[in-house]
Amino acid sequence: MQNRPQNVFVRVEGSTDTIFNGQVQSQGHKVMTKSGEAHNCDGTNCGRNPTAGNTPTASLDTASKGKFTFSGEWSDRFGDILINEIGGEAGDKTRWWHIFVNGQYLQVGGGQYQTKPNDHILWAYDKYPSLPLKLDILSDARVDHETLFSVRNWETQDPVDSATVAWVVDGVTGKVTTDKYGLAIVIFKKGGKSTVRAEKAECIRSDTLTVNVAGK
Repeated sequence: MQNRPQNVFVRVEGSTDTIFNGQVQSQGHKVMTKSGEAHNCDGTNCGRNPTAGNTPTASLDTASKGKFTFSGEWSDRFGDILINEIGGEAGDKTRWWHIFVNGQYLQVGGGQYQTKPNDHILWAYDKYPSLPLKLDILSDARVDHETLFSVRNWETQDPVDSATVAWVVDGVTGKVTTDKYGLAIVIFKKGGKSTVRAEKAECIRSDTLTVNVAGK
């Protein structure tokens, strides 16, 4: 397989804010460490893959250009760059940077795992174990009508209760809480584009959904 550029989605969730969320075109390449050394982050580290390809760390490096800073140091033990700071948030004894791909926690380094086109890569600053939330809309959105959302553990797909689903439409905000089935009913009072996301203590906030709310 050739090391060709591929489109992937990268989201970086800090402790209180989303640092980056967008699609990038990336391929495996050398990434600079904090000490100024360049190391391969193309999946061939430690013989993990026979040929070079894109990785979560290469994607992070691509996404960072002109957007945010990050740093890490090379580990001979792990054969990878250990990312310890993104957007000014550095890891400590209780929290550090975790990597998920399509909701699954990576069991190998971010420079060793090779991604596929359209993969969703999540870098999240949290303690271990981390629970990433997945928010989905299950019905059409219309003003003064019930719109159903679900919140699940992105990794296990289990429903998450007591999560807050919050939204904004043209400056009008609202929030509701999921039930034991991970479901929440939202009644929008204004039409237009709404941003909706889910949060819960001790969890990684969900991606933000953009919902087009139709008029009455």
